[in-house]
Amino acid sequence: MNTSVKDVVGAEAIETWLVRYISTLLEIDAAEIKRDKQFSRFGLDSASIAAMACEASEWLGIEIDPVAVYEFSTVSKLSTRLAQYLQPSASLA
Repeated sequence: MNTSVKDVVGAEAIETWLVRYISTLLEIDAAEIKRDKQFSRFGLDSASIAAMACEASEWLGIEIDPVAVYEFSTVSKLSTRLAQYLQPSASLA
């Protein structure tokens, strides 16, 4: 049986990925990324948000609409929501 990333990844792994992505993008230490701080407070513009959604989509093997990043606007909220979505019979709404 083939196991994909989306079959084994949880909120903690997604949170770690998001923190690494943002810290690399902003060239700051990952420890400086507060999980409950809104993405806009990091200075991420719409292009950065769209790129992050696209790369996360590729990593997780699902389509993530950049609008979801605005709706679930912190690392903690987005990682939790994406992990819920990856559970069987869930939808990203």
